[in-house]
Amino acid sequence: MAREKISAIDEGLAVCKRPARPLHLECRFCLDLRRQLTASYVFAYGHVRALPKSQEIIMFLKRVIGVVFVGTLALGAFAAEVVIQVAPPRYVEHRERMPGHGYVWINGYQNWNGSGYAVVPGRWERPPRPHAHWVAHRWVHRHGGYVMVEGHWR
Repeated sequence: MAREKISAIDEGLAVCKRPARPLHLECRFCLDLRRQLTASYVFAYGHVRALPKSQEIIMFLKRVIGVVFVGTLALGAFAAEVVIQVAPPRYVEHRERMPGHGYVWINGYQNWNGSGYAVVPGRWERPPRPHAHWVAHRWVHRHGGYVMVEGHWR
């Protein structure tokens, strides 16, 4: 019976063979058929119609363009680098008292906020794993300006 429906779809119109009416949402048999259909068919107003080949190609190209666009955005975010022409001012801070055994001091630094440098104060932190050490934030002279290299655990 499913083959009869699919042959009817290929002719451009499908009707539910059980109650002899167009495909509908209540019929479990119709729902099974809709799950088997590919993107080449459109379900509208209770009828299943085959898409023309040109529309299938357009749908495929839209999907490809979307995937390429999202991939470009994702990779572009990792490649962004802010170059600042003005060197960061020297920053001197005083350590607070260690809160307990096993903590490591992470120095404060000057961070660029878009219009000027802002102080990010130092802090005590526990290493994420044994024998890890902190590599401090630093400003590197690059591309005719200064670029922030984020601190990290090594």
